[in-house]
Amino acid sequence: MTVTMLNTTPPVPELKREETGGFQATNVPPPTPATSPEVKAKKPRKPRVKSGNPPKENKWLTHVGAYRKSHPDLSFKDVLRAAKDTYVKAK
Repeated sequence: MTVTMLNTTPPVPELKREETGGFQATNVPPPTPATSPEVKAKKPRKPRVKSGNPPKENKWLTHVGAYRKSHPDLSFKDVLRAAKDTYVKAK
């Protein structure tokens, strides 16, 4: 597939000072996909389908939460270090 680029430049709008104090472009329609060859129409996205399955439980985070409840006096940093020694990784 080859893509041909057209050597067209967009029209330069004429600027005209309005009574409101600013310059306004006149006689230039905004570019639309129908009039602008560079703009491609986007394909519509397929809607995401959510599966009916709940996310899997993270056993490490469950263990850390249980360890933290049983040791409320420790900081989270210390809980992570201590929970590492008591965690048994499931196979």
